[in-house]
Amino acid sequence: MFYDFERAFKKEWRIYFVAAAVMAVLIGYHIYYRYEQLISREQERLTHSSAAASILIGKQLQNINTTLTNIRSSFAANKKTFNNSQVFYQERLMGLANAMQHVQAITILDASGTAIYSSNAVLVGQSFAYREYFKEVAAAPDADMLYVSSPFTGVFGDWLLPFAKVITNAEGKFNGLILILLNSVEYSQLISSLRPTSQSWASLAHGQGMLFVWEALGDSTPTGQNLNVPGSLFSKHRSSGQTESFYKSAVTANQQESLVSVRTIIPDTFMMSNPLVLAVGRSYSVLTQLIFKEILFLIVIFIVLYFALATLLFWTQHTRRISYKETKSAERFAKGLSDKLSKFVELTPSIIVLTDIKGAFKEVNPAFQNALGYTYQELMESTLIEYIHPDEREEFRATLKSLTKDKANITRLIRFRSKNATYLSFETSIAIYGDVFFIAGLDVTEREIEKAQLQLMAYKDRLTGLPNRGMLWEHLNQAIHEEMNERHNTAVLFIDLDGFKLVNDTCGHESGDKVLKIIGKRLLGVVRENDTVGRLGGDEFVVILSRIGSERDVEFVAKKILETIKHSISLSGDKTVTVGASIGISIWPDHAFTADELLNLADKAMYESKRGGKNRYSFAN
Repeated sequence: MFYDFERAFKKEWRIYFVAAAVMAVLIGYHIYYRYEQLISREQERLTHSSAAASILIGKQLQNINTTLTNIRSSFAANKKTFNNSQVFYQERLMGLANAMQHVQAITILDASGTAIYSSNAVLVGQSFAYREYFKEVAAAPDADMLYVSSPFTGVFGDWLLPFAKVITNAEGKFNGLILILLNSVEYSQLISSLRPTSQSWASLAHGQGMLFVWEALGDSTPTGQNLNVPGSLFSKHRSSGQTESFYKSAVTANQQESLVSVRTIIPDTFMMSNPLVLAVGRSYSVLTQLIFKEILFLIVIFIVLYFALATLLFWTQHTRRISYKETKSAERFAKGLSDKLSKFVELTPSIIVLTDIKGAFKEVNPAFQNALGYTYQELMESTLIEYIHPDEREEFRATLKSLTKDKANITRLIRFRSKNATYLSFETSIAIYGDVFFIAGLDVTEREIEKAQLQLMAYKDRLTGLPNRGMLWEHLNQAIHEEMNERHNTAVLFIDLDGFKLVNDTCGHESGDKVLKIIGKRLLGVVRENDTVGRLGGDEFVVILSRIGSERDVEFVAKKILETIKHSISLSGDKTVTVGASIGISIWPDHAFTADELLNLADKAMYESKRGGKNRYSFAN
C-alpha cells in the first residue's frame, strides 16, 4: 500500500511540474506576444509617420521643381527685359522666396558661376563657381533634371540643401543655373511636427549620406554628419535598392539601438539627380521599459503560484500518508490544481473565447465579458458571429473553414460590438484543436484610432481642423485645372487678422487659439460648399473661391467676411474681444496663372489693405 502511495505521489509531482511548465510556457508566450505586439505597433506607427512625412516632402519637391521650371521659362522668355529691370526681377525672386516655406534664397547664376539675380541682395555679384552644386550641373547639364547636391555651410553659417535647374542658351549649351536653398534650421520645424511621439526622432539626409536635418528631444546631433559609412542603416538601406525599409539596429547619428523606418524620397513625375532619405525612429531601450513592469508582475504571480501550489501538494500528500486516502486525496488535488489554472486564465488581460465551427460559444473568459459589457449568460445564449462587425463576418467564417483544412494559426484584426453599440478593435490569434476553435486577442482600439489620426495629420491644421498649407496648394491647383476646362475664374482671398496680437498679449495664447477656431468656423459659414477655407499659420487664413463670374462676386464675399469677423467674441468669464481683417485678393487668370503667383499676389494685396487703414480688402495689381 505504501508503495502505491509513493508511486501515486511521484505521479502527482510529475503532473504538477508539467502543469507548472505549461503555466511558465503560457506566461512566456504572453510576454512574447506582448513584446511582439508592442514592437509591431511601434513599427506600424513609425511606418505611417514616415509615409505621411514622405508625402509632404514629395509634394514640396514637386513644388520646388515647378517653381524652378517656371522661373527658367520666364527668364528665357523675358531675358532682355529683366536685364533692364533688375530691381523688378530681384523683388519677384524675393516674393517667391517669402511665399515658399523653409527657403533661404532663390538665386540665378550665369555660366561663370556669378550670381546675377537673388532674393538675397547680398549674394548678387558673388562667384559660387567653387561650390559643388555649380560644378555638378556645369559638368553634366540636363534641362529636365532637378539637381539635388549635398548639404553645405552657407556664407552666413547655416546648413543649406541646394536644388538647381540648368539654364541653356539658344544652342542648348550650359548658360547658368537657377538655385533654391532650403535652410536646415527652418526645415527642422516641419520634421519635428511629423514625429509620432515626443520620444521619437526624425532625420532627413541627402542620398549620398550627408545629414541635413536631425530632430529629437534633447539631442544636439550636429547637421552635416556623414551617415554613409560601412554597416550603417543608411548604407544598408541604400544598398538594398528598396524605397522603404525597417530596421532594429544601432543608429550612426546617435549611437542608440533603435527601431527605424527609412524611406527613399524620389518623385516619379520628374527626374532628380539624387534622392532624399527620410528616417523616423524610436529608442529600443525606451520601448522595453514599457513592458518591464508587466513582465515583473507576471513573474511574481508565477513564483507565488508555483510555491503556493507546491506547498499545497506537499501538505496534501502528507495528509494522505496519514489517512491512507489515496484516491480521494488525488481527486481533491487534481480539482484544486485545475481551479488554480482556471483562475490564472481568468486573470489574464487577453480575451479568450472558445467556439465551434458555427461560432457558438463554448467558453469565454472575464476579460471578454468586461471588454464588451455582456454577462456570461448573455454570451452563452448567442453566437460570436452576432458580435462581429457585419463587414467582417464572411471573412471570419472563411477563416474558421480554412483552419479546419491546414490547422495553422491565423491572425486577424476583428471588430466586436460592445453593449453600448460601439465597435472595439481586437488583434486576435485563432487556432483549432479538435472541433473547438481557440481565439485569443488584445484590445487595439486606441492604435486604430491613432492610425486614422496620423493619416489626417498630413493635410489638416491641428488647431482649427481646416486644410493646411499643403492641402490648400493642392485645392488651388485643382481649381485652376478645372477652370481651364470650364472657362470660369478662381479667386484667392488672403486674410490676416487685425488686432490678434493684442488678444494674445493681453488675454493669453489659450484665448488666442479660441479666437482662431471661432474665426475659422465663421469663414466656413460665409462661403459655399465647393469653396475652400484653410489656415496657413499664425493669424493668416486663405479662402479659395471657385467658379466665380466677376470681381463683384468676390467683393460680395469679401464684404461678408469683413462683416462676420468684426463681431465680438466671448472668452472666459465676461470678457469679450473684437478683431478685424485685412484681405488681399488675386484672381485667376486676370492676375496670375500659377498657384504660387496667386498666393504671392494676394499676400501683397493684403499688405496694401494693411497700409490703407486695415479692416478692408484690396485687389492685386
